[in-house]
Amino acid sequence: MALIMVLGVLAVVGMMAAHVAIVSEVTAREAKVAADRSQLRYAAESAAARAFWLLAADLAEYPNDHTQVGLREVENQGTDEERWIMDGRNHRANAMGFDVQVAIQDANSGLDFSGNDARNNVEAALRPDDTIEADEQAGTIDEFLDILADYVDPDDYEHLHGKENELYEDEGLPGMPRNAPIQFRGEILWLEGFAEAVGGTEPGSRPVHANAQAIRLVPPTGFSFSGGTSRRGTRRRTTYRPKQSSGRPSFFGSPPQLIRQLAGLTDQELRAVLDARERWEQDGTPLTDTMDPELLSRLQSRFSFDESGVATIEVTATAADGAIRRALRVTRGCQPARNAYTDMKKKDAISCWERVVF
Repeated sequence: MALIMVLGVLAVVGMMAAHVAIVSEVTAREAKVAADRSQLRYAAESAAARAFWLLAADLAEYPNDHTQVGLREVENQGTDEERWIMDGRNHRANAMGFDVQVAIQDANSGLDFSGNDARNNVEAALRPDDTIEADEQAGTIDEFLDILADYVDPDDYEHLHGKENELYEDEGLPGMPRNAPIQFRGEILWLEGFAEAVGGTEPGSRPVHANAQAIRLVPPTGFSFSGGTSRRGTRRRTTYRPKQSSGRPSFFGSPPQLIRQLAGLTDQELRAVLDARERWEQDGTPLTDTMDPELLSRLQSRFSFDESGVATIEVTATAADGAIRRALRVTRGCQPARNAYTDMKKKDAISCWERVVF
């Protein structure tokens, strides 16, 4: 009996020792992963800050290359330096010993839901020819526009297909609608019919609202995407003078489904456009050399090829073994005239419009 008891105790002690060893190993690995994730985040932040200032330097050195982007070759003026433009090109770098991939997009991309005139802005984008077709897609657009109108207008009167507070309460959303201008683009994802109104899915069956660029970022109070403002009172200047915003979204920053919807492209035309855009991003081949002139003219009428002066920098930092990665998306103003740099006299240092780490 004593032998049996001793063996039982030894078995229990052995199990406890094995458990402690396993827990210690798991804890050590969790600590390493947490440390690597923290370092990767710092590396991504470092790369994003460096990319922003390289973009600012490029703006000052080559201002002409930041208008009509993609329609002509960039001017390196006899140097082999890497160019930083809001065109979505991938830049590879090393930060804190980690492999980092950086891309800069124009933040002026996607449908504009900001301001008191959100419905008219979106309707003008979805119906560029000012006609109303009697088809299923037109009905879907009508329903979404009514829901959007009720969401932003200050009254409690429902549009034909709209929704006010009582209907939202029945759906378990008592805090809706806002009844004021939209403040955050994420609000659009709560509105019924958004994905269907802009075409449903992207190539590859990816939901269109999975790409944040399908919705234009709502500017902070007092800021806008328009350029051409006065320079008096700014402490930092560059030679870059952005043109007045046309209100059209950036071509290079727009997702495929939005390009299809706004330009009215067929599947074949969309593939040709995406191939031409990829050629520009990979080797700098101008769109004028790779795209049909009529198709390019249609894109120019619906999209902007001039930089707005507000950049979205997307950074992905990857560990050496490739098992862990962190991503950072930050949107910053690049125009000195729009308070993008610190002004001690005005005590205004706002330049970051959005910052997301994942």
